[in-house]
Amino acid sequence: MITLPNGVKVPDSQDLVDPAKLMQDVAKSFSDAIGGLGVGKRQPRSYTVANQTEKTDLATTTPPINGDEVFVEDTAWWEMYDGAAWKVVRTTKPIAWPLAHTGINNGNGTSNFFYSVAGDMITLTGSFILGSSTTMPGGGAGARLVLPFPTWINGSVSSVGTCSAYDASADRHYTGVVVGMGTNPFTQAATLFDASAGGLAYLQTDQPFAWAAPDVLSLNLRWRRG
Repeated sequence: MITLPNGVKVPDSQDLVDPAKLMQDVAKSFSDAIGGLGVGKRQPRSYTVANQTEKTDLATTTPPINGDEVFVEDTAWWEMYDGAAWKVVRTTKPIAWPLAHTGINNGNGTSNFFYSVAGDMITLTGSFILGSSTTMPGGGAGARLVLPFPTWINGSVSSVGTCSAYDASADRHYTGVVVGMGTNPFTQAATLFDASAGGLAYLQTDQPFAWAAPDVLSLNLRWRRG
């Protein structure tokens, strides 16, 4: 028999004339080629696309099944289809993340954050240097980091990492904690620093000091994606 590159066998003139034997071999080759999953089924596949637009176009010609993987070239990450949606499961290089905060107006500040994904673990590190037009939160608990991926953690408040602040005018460093707040899965987190009066204070215009360019806010976060 002739064996095609996909493993399917095709009878030729050199084969036995026993039709039952021939059909058994051909049927087995077809079954092996599609993974033995039955009629109309297939094994998960790996694809490569240039960007998210091509990934969307792919679904119109080849509907994804649970377990399919796709490598997205412009972001250099892998996504897996979980039966309902594509999910980023592995990055092959750090992904830039502009500081996203409900209370900070980035203005002309410089954002130098990157995140990576390994399964359900997200790591986000980097810093933001305030610019002359950057404005900080006025105060209170409403100002939040907006996480690139939600986090699923126990309790209503739980730490997802640490933060630090640099007061350039005084050449002084401050440390703090970042906590997910709200209801699971958390999509936002609060940045808290040691307050001069003791305890923790929310990041704001005058906490942990009076912010101004070129002060620096840094984050070192790691959490399990929700």
